[in-house]
Order: sequence, then structure tokens, then C-alpha cells
Amino acid sequence: MQHFNDHVGFAEAYKNYWLNTFNFRDRTTRPGFWWPLLLNFIIWLALSITGFEISYHSFMGLIPFSYITFYAADIDPALVVSVIASIWYLINVVPFIAVSVRRLHDTGKRWPRILTGVIPIAGFLISYLLGAYVLAILCFLVSIGTATYMIVILAFMSKFPLHNKLGPLDQV
Repeated sequence: MQHFNDHVGFAEAYKNYWLNTFNFRDRTTRPGFWWPLLLNFIIWLALSITGFEISYHSFMGLIPFSYITFYAADIDPALVVSVIASIWYLINVVPFIAVSVRRLHDTGKRWPRILTGVIPIAGFLISYLLGAYVLAILCFLVSIGTATYMIVILAFMSKFPLHNKLGPLDQV
């Protein structure tokens, strides 16, 4: 592990994002949190746009469907891109939670604070599935507020640059 470095580069931050996938104890600086988040968003956006463009062009007949199907089987390429995007999202769930917990530790907050963003979303899904649409809308609005709250907390500077009650900053 590296020592405190608030000016971590893009590549180093992304490498640490994956190397510390199951590290829920240490702390992460702002660049160590935001650089991987930015790259993962760009990858997800590129996959989503690619899938949409393939779907749109094949639906509108701009590209003959037979031209963009796989030769081994009659599989829709947009579906393949969608599956790849979904797998990419699922692969990133644990590392993202881990880096978020470490970022909370860096701001002097404990890990249960991360639940402020999860509980309203779960409430929205349950309410929607049960048909309580007014409650679902209320939960959705609350989730927007809690997401904003989490973004503000995660954007804070380190509360204690070298050491806080949750331990020293040993990784970026």
C-alpha cells in the first residue's frame, strides 16, 4: 500500500480501485474515488450509446439486420452490447461500494452512512412493485435528495489529512 498522496493520478487511482475491491477498512482520497467513477461512467455511457445506435439503426432499417447479426447464431448485437454493459455494471458493484466506504472513512464518517442512498431506492422498488405509486414517487424524490447528500459528503476534503478515528490514510 502507498502512503498519503492527495494528488494521485488517473491510472494509479483506477488501479487501486480494482486492487482494493474487498478493502472496506482503509481510506480513499477524493481523486482515488472520483477518477474511477468517471472512467466507469464513460465506459458505461459508451456501451449504452453503442447499444442504442445499433438498435435504432437496425430498427429503422438503416443497417440491414442480417448485416449486423453474428454469423454463428442469429443474435441481436444490441442485446449483446446490453448484456456486456449489464455485466460491467455488476462487476463494479462491490468495488464501488468498497471505494465509497473508504471515501466515507476519509471524511470521518462511518460506513452505515452509505445506506442513506440505498434505503430510499429499495423503498421505491418495493412500493412500485406493490402498486403504491404515490409512495414510490415519494421514495424516488427522497432518493434524489439522499444521492445529492452523498455526493456532497464524498466531495468533502479529508477531514483529518493523515489520521482520523478510522485509522491512517494508507492507500489512495
